[in-house]
Amino acid sequence: MTGEGKAFCAGGDVSWLASEPDASPDQLRDRMLPFYSTWLSLRQLDVPSIAAVTGAAVGAGGALALSCDIRYAGAAAKFTVPFAQLGMAAGMTTTWLLPEVVGLAHARELLLTGRVVDAEEMLRLGLCSAVYADDELLARTMEHAGQVASGAPIAQRFHKIALADGGHASFEDALRWEALAQPVTLATKDLQEGLAARAAKRPAVFTGH
Repeated sequence: MTGEGKAFCAGGDVSWLASEPDASPDQLRDRMLPFYSTWLSLRQLDVPSIAAVTGAAVGAGGALALSCDIRYAGAAAKFTVPFAQLGMAAGMTTTWLLPEVVGLAHARELLLTGRVVDAEEMLRLGLCSAVYADDELLARTMEHAGQVASGAPIAQRFHKIALADGGHASFEDALRWEALAQPVTLATKDLQEGLAARAAKRPAVFTGH
């Protein structure tokens, strides 16, 4: 996922947000929930998602980037969640996504100040995995996407499931879950292909079976 033009996503349409000043919280909730669900359906994909943050990711746009599994940023990228500075509480599950990515302490600071974070600080905070020159970002992101796609599909889906919603609740939960998931992959043709490819020192060709 990437933006078109100078921004990755400049956030929600402020005129739309302010278009019903007399609406009740219940009426506004009925408006916002379908909006959130549509944009955040990305989280329901059973394949990995990657964001190439080409410019500003603001508010809901920041949440959209956070909803991807991996993020890479261009040198001109910026991130901010200025909800309070606009007079509103955070939306688009920002209060869940942001601490999942950067931890509670950084999430508190970013939400409470609404300050703008540049690409290098995005990297330091863990908001992105790497920063590239703007004219190289898409090509480098596609290289990483190729690395992700080279993994066995069933195994990658299990990885997504295992790490969803903050990961396992405990060490023991992880132990039990992997004791079920890994044997499923050990019984696949893709395992045999992966081992054969490693022995032959060639790229594996996985089929998802």
